[in-house]
Amino acid sequence: NMEAVMMPIIAIIGGCCSNVVALEFIVKRDSGAGHLITFCQFLVVAIEGLIKNVEYRPSSPSSANKKNKSQPSSKDGGGIGPFRLPQRKIPIYYYLAMVMMFFLVSIMNNQALAYNIGLPFHMIFRSSSLIANVLTGSLVFKKRYPWRQVLAVLTVTCGVFICTYASVPSSVLEQDKAKAEEDYFTWLKGIGLLMVALILSSILGLFQEVTYAKYGKNHHVESLFYSHILALPLFAVVSDQIIEHANIFQQSPVVYNIPVLWWWMIVNVFTQYVCIRGVFILTTRLSSLSCNLVLSIRKFASLLISIVYFQNPFTVAHWVGAIFVFVGTFLYSTSSISPSPSHPSLKPPTQHKRKKSQMKKH
Repeated sequence: NMEAVMMPIIAIIGGCCSNVVALEFIVKRDSGAGHLITFCQFLVVAIEGLIKNVEYRPSSPSSANKKNKSQPSSKDGGGIGPFRLPQRKIPIYYYLAMVMMFFLVSIMNNQALAYNIGLPFHMIFRSSSLIANVLTGSLVFKKRYPWRQVLAVLTVTCGVFICTYASVPSSVLEQDKAKAEEDYFTWLKGIGLLMVALILSSILGLFQEVTYAKYGKNHHVESLFYSHILALPLFAVVSDQIIEHANIFQQSPVVYNIPVLWWWMIVNVFTQYVCIRGVFILTTRLSSLSCNLVLSIRKFASLLISIVYFQNPFTVAHWVGAIFVFVGTFLYSTSSISPSPSHPSLKPPTQHKRKKSQMKKH
């Protein structure tokens, strides 16, 4: 069904590119608003999911007791009084593990913008997840990668290295000693956050792959809801920063009785929701190859918007690095993974063959 595929693709490209515009406007006025942005995004998705998932089930005590006898409580979605959540298809402890990783990745990616990390470089660096995927895939799942994928990873690595060097603060390269040390260490903190987020993101992807292989992939509504609502209590750790930057938002110029930064936050949160919902739906309707290609096109479009519309600094070296990253991503997506010989699916089905030979004899 072409319509079923086109709708999430339009949501991803349109939502994510619009999200970049809103994020640029916010970051240029308050570069440390990462935690506040992440909290608002999680809160809106959690509330929307709560409205969609909560069911009203009024029942008498006797019927409730019968229900409890016939159905194990461990499989119940839980709730308060007659307001209940539907039965989960995936156990809660899987979601708790996903949430911890998803929360940390989101927090670190947004916080990195406060450490001299430009948005174009931010997008290119996050596109280099292939390196982390191959490393974790090889070490954790003992996967063997063909030469084409190894070449792709090396290409992406070269691209990231070129972009990283080109993004070193100018004061460091010009040996402006008064400012060089401070800028350099600030920038290194941002790079460190992006690297840790990249590794965690690849581990999360592999964990989701195992989970969906075991329980099925067609649970995007449930996954989206639990991955956001279970993360909300974790924001208590950064509540001071959230309040601090909420006050900065309040002091921004007022447009139609609302501070302008809150207007951009509304746009950012809405477009982020459209984008992430499109990604969750697309993963259930297309192969991983097709999803990777769609996401690569989206990232490239976002990069062009950030450079052209907002006139972010982007040198020839940045362009070369970006081309390396996207070409490497394309090479990786158009090749297939060769499972290791120890993989269960490669073991010879001896019993099946014996049955066939017996049938032939008869």
